[in-house]
Order: sequence, then C-alpha cells, then structure tokens
Amino acid sequence: MGQFGLLRDEDRAFQRLDPLEETTLTGARRTVGGALSDHELAVAGNAPLAMELRTASVGALPLVLLHYGAPVSIQPRKMPGHFLFQVILGGCLRVEGPGGVFVAGEGQAVVLDELAGRRLHWSADSRQLIMRIPRAAVLKAVGTDSGPIRFDRAFALHDADTGTLELVRYIMTQATSPMAGGHGSAILDLLVRHLLLHHSDFRDRHAPLPASIRRAEAYMRLRLSDPMTLPELTGAVQTTARTLSGNFQRFRGVSPMARFRDMRLDAVHEALKSGTAESVTEAATDFGFFHLGRFSSAYKRRFGESPKQTHLAAARPAAPTPCNNAAAG
Repeated sequence: MGQFGLLRDEDRAFQRLDPLEETTLTGARRTVGGALSDHELAVAGNAPLAMELRTASVGALPLVLLHYGAPVSIQPRKMPGHFLFQVILGGCLRVEGPGGVFVAGEGQAVVLDELAGRRLHWSADSRQLIMRIPRAAVLKAVGTDSGPIRFDRAFALHDADTGTLELVRYIMTQATSPMAGGHGSAILDLLVRHLLLHHSDFRDRHAPLPASIRRAEAYMRLRLSDPMTLPELTGAVQTTARTLSGNFQRFRGVSPMARFRDMRLDAVHEALKSGTAESVTEAATDFGFFHLGRFSSAYKRRFGESPKQTHLAAARPAAPTPCNNAAAG
C-alpha cells in the first residue's frame, strides 16, 4: 500500500482513529456519501471491496481518510454546496470530465467541484485524504463578482514555491490533536486562501509576480547547470539584493538562492523520472550538485524519496493502472 513519504508520520497518526469498514457496494456508497457527497460506485472486475474510512475535523474543516482496497469507479452526483480537496497519499486518481482526462498520483492533489458528469477512477492502492470545503467559504474569499474560479488540475504538494505540503501536514497534525475542535473557521479560511492564491486562476488575476522575480527565474532556468551567486543574479535582473530577496520571501516563501536550488532539484527529479539520466551521479552533476551527500538529503526532503529510488522506479516497467492509462477512453 502506497504511503506518501513526506506525510508518513501524520498519516500513521490519522490511522490510529477508529475506521468505518464496509465490504459491500451499498454499504460503502452509503458511508462515503454521508461523509462527502452522494455518488454511484462500481468495482472493476471481481475485486473484493475492503473500504476503510476515518473522519476527523479541524474546527469547521471536515477531513476524511479513505481507502477502498479495490479499483473503483465513482460517478458523483451534483454537489453544489462544496469543493473537495483530495490529497493522494498512495496509488492514483484518474479524473474524466468535459475538459478531458487527467491523473493525480502519489504526492499530488486536486480540487474538484461541479462533479456532475465526471467520472473518478481510484487505483486499488489509492489512499486519499479528502477535505470538504464549503462553497460559501470560497465565495466569501473571492467575492461574488469575481466570476467562476478554475482550480489547477493536479499539483505537487512538495513544490517549495507554495508551501502546500507544510499546510497539509499542519492540518493533519491538528486533526489528531486534543485541540482539533478549537480553531473555529480559521484553518478552513487559511486553506481556502492558500488554494486560491497558489492553485487556481484567482492567483493570476489578483497576485501577479513582480517583474524582478519573473526576470530572475528566467535567468535561473538558463543557468541550471552553472554556478551562480546572489550578486550575479541581482546584476542580471538589475535590482538590489534587498529588493529581490524581499520579493522572493513574500511571493515564493524562500530566498532567491533557495529557489535556484529547488529549480535544480526539480530538473534532477525530471531527468531521473523520465529515464534520460544514466545514473544519479550524472543527473546530479549535470545540474550543479557535486556534494552528493548533501544533494541526496535535499532531494529526499523535497520529494519524499531518495534519488536512487526515483531512478530505480523509472527503470521498472509500469503495471497497467489508472495512473498510466490517462489517455484511455
């Protein structure tokens, strides 16, 4: 059973909560529908169902940890009253809808709304943490005249630009603490603002990046294989170190050089995941990491696994699952 490495401790604490268990379609549909939303449920083939559902809340924000134990297809019915923020802790989720097909895998998340007409496919090993967000909380944050909000399709939790992983970790920790009910709507409001500003088109409408950040990141992308200093970067984008550092802290949550390191780590991750690198050492040194011990530690903090694990996984042929059949009918 998959378990997203960067949330493993929080996941284990959540699993100590008493589960609701069902082995029949009718029972599973009734239990999940009561916690989330009404839906149709079907199991692929003759796989036995072994549903486990755990619930908690942090103030006004309800959470559900759900695992079906079998490959299932879900046809949600209309849910006008809320959004679902779904964090993939294991396996994958495949979403079919009017806008096409996309897949969220382990360590990614999606925000789903207006689910009528969509079909969701869970892999047998898929485990998801689902947070139910009232639509009223989103409308309160954006205003009634902002127009429809479109959330990003599938996004990585561990992207250092956003801090989404840290927020999810905090919410999971609070959900299993004795003070879980003492937050009122504060955590819900924090989550809504975070998703809007980092994972929706509201971000582009209301929080454009300063030109200095755009220029700096464009320069970084051209120099991922080369050494770089902060004075060099500030000279290239024609601003001061104080201004550039302040903008990065405000809009990215990290310093300019930490952002450069993360972009390099992302490039190594892509090279290992795609199989274009012959070895971990080659991928690391191609993007400026020559102290392999420090590189490996930074890589594991960012991606929840060692670079060797990423490289080995890319070399193994993938078994047919909803995760690697995104284009299937």
